[in-house]
Amino acid sequence: MTVTVEVEGLPTLGSVLGTLRSKRALERVWGRDSTLWKEGDPAAKASIDSRLGWLDAPAGFSERMGELAEVTARLLEGVDRVVLLGMGGSSLCPEVLARSFGHQAQGKPLHVLDSTDPDAIAALLEQIDPARTRFLVASKSGGTIETLSLYRFFLERVGKGEAFVAITDPGSQLEGWAREEGFAATLLNPADIGGRFSALSHFGLLPAALLGLPLDALLAGARAQAEADGPGVDPEESPAARLAAAMAAAVAEGRDKLTLLTEEPLTSLGAWIEQLVAESTGKEGKGVVPVDLEPAGLPRGDDRLYVHLDVGTTRRAALEGVPEGAPLLRIHLPELESIGGAFFLWEMATALTGALLEVNPFDEPNVKEAKSRTGELLEVFEAEGALPASRTEHLVEGLRLDADAAFEPGEVTTVDQVLAAHLERGKAGDYLCLQAFLPMREETEAALARLRARLARRSGLATTSGFGPRFLHSSGQLHKGGPDTGLFLQLTHTPAASFAVPGAAYDFGTLFAAQARGDFQALADRGKRVLRIDLGEGDLVQALDGLLAG
Repeated sequence: MTVTVEVEGLPTLGSVLGTLRSKRALERVWGRDSTLWKEGDPAAKASIDSRLGWLDAPAGFSERMGELAEVTARLLEGVDRVVLLGMGGSSLCPEVLARSFGHQAQGKPLHVLDSTDPDAIAALLEQIDPARTRFLVASKSGGTIETLSLYRFFLERVGKGEAFVAITDPGSQLEGWAREEGFAATLLNPADIGGRFSALSHFGLLPAALLGLPLDALLAGARAQAEADGPGVDPEESPAARLAAAMAAAVAEGRDKLTLLTEEPLTSLGAWIEQLVAESTGKEGKGVVPVDLEPAGLPRGDDRLYVHLDVGTTRRAALEGVPEGAPLLRIHLPELESIGGAFFLWEMATALTGALLEVNPFDEPNVKEAKSRTGELLEVFEAEGALPASRTEHLVEGLRLDADAAFEPGEVTTVDQVLAAHLERGKAGDYLCLQAFLPMREETEAALARLRARLARRSGLATTSGFGPRFLHSSGQLHKGGPDTGLFLQLTHTPAASFAVPGAAYDFGTLFAAQARGDFQALADRGKRVLRIDLGEGDLVQALDGLLAG
């Protein structure tokens, strides 16, 4: 059984499906024809040619089931739980699986650490015994600063390489370290599978196996979906083509806010969809803007395409509040194990959407901007022992605020006045993005959701929210390379915990602060509308609840 896609309220859908048909889009995707996305661009051709291995993953990894079973049994011996160290595409699929399924009797609990916030590290240490934990170090490039810093930190604590497993590309720096340190296993992924398209490869399947999930069912669903979206299928009959056509048609109508309405237990799937769609389509001033986990009961404008995802016979609570007649996609999973098919569906649909928007969905040209700014700040720290002061930072009510050069709020005496003035910069069709460089814990998420609701009511805009630095590896590309419709609010804090980064001149608190400031500077350099509020030390819930509370 495959995942189904029904589309309502998009009269131009047939025309866009006709475009996919005339382009022979499905046939050309399967034929690895890079000109479907870009013609006459050798650099684009090279990046596309090197990123199409996800097409082979459902069938190819089905043939590796025996290898994965043997490795899994060995890795689970003598451990109580598993911790995955990774970012973006390396971490979000495992998080979806852990939250959607939980661990089965034959598996172990899995924790995902994709933050450099010292408080997040401290919270994890309270939950695990490092001596009885298996650590997965997942990085396609093998050089991701967050992942490698966390690996060095836990290696120093555990003291033995056999506690670790590497998932990476052949020839990466991480593969060399794994060999030198005597890792328990190294799983080399096909180099032609990009990070955000890697759910059905080792990056998603090994964590699934360690959770005790049925890999055969997950891959069977993916194979069935690949057949349903195969090269000889008419776009009208292809679920992925229908999904792609709906997204592209909606963008053409000014409905680029892909509002995800997920039923339990699929709630975490939205974050994975967000990173796939945002990072793949958000470039050249174009893009689809995923809106995930938006609080219910908010006013919603006519810039939305709604996507309802459900599984089995779950109730349709998430549909409440969708305006009558608004364009709506109904995506149904016959059973939870069909999530393997859902991964392939969204990968194919995103690739096709890139073709319709005429962007290369397999590169991420603007992600490096925040990385470069972060690196520059860390170099200053190494030379001078402190991060450089921001020229535009100032104090209001004891909190440090920073804004892009074009923001002149005038005479203000309170933080709320500054925030209100920032919201007034938004206009119809924009979206408000909360960038939370805060610890990702339940009470903080709840307070952030309450603030998000207040901001949405005050501004009337669609809202998105992401925790840093994880969003830098997903929606960060959209923020910088996508349409200039983002109004950004960055929230930072001073962590209570402190941990050194082994082998570096800085600690995790400095790295975390540099990543926040690096992204702020990258946005400001591009002329984006951005305001930073540093909540300082103390009770984050109280600080968040205090913003615009009147």
